[in-house]
Amino acid sequence: MIFQPSSISVNEIHLSYLDTKTNQGMPVIFIHGFPFNKFMWENQLEELGTDYRCIAYDVRGHGDSQPGDVEFSVALFAEDLIGFMDALQIEKAIIVGLSMGGYIVMNAIQKYANR
Repeated sequence: MIFQPSSISVNEIHLSYLDTKTNQGMPVIFIHGFPFNKFMWENQLEELGTDYRCIAYDVRGHGDSQPGDVEFSVALFAEDLIGFMDALQIEKAIIVGLSMGGYIVMNAIQKYANR
């Protein structure tokens, strides 16, 4: 399956993402590690995308996502994750993070455990 990237406005920048666009079950959002991008998750999207809405996005300043003009931090990336979910109208999701992505998830859980 070939996924076409989309872009969405989040916290005054555009984030690039892949979306299987299936609406079954809880959405699953994949966050890449440093220095990778959303395409590292293509196999997972292909495998799980028939049963779940699977989304992989480029963290701010990585891949095709804009960097903005603020200093990068895990806390900023966590705010982007929540803003990304809001922009896609996703209230709750399963979040999968590798390396840096895992730190983003842990930071977001501390602030937004209900999401």
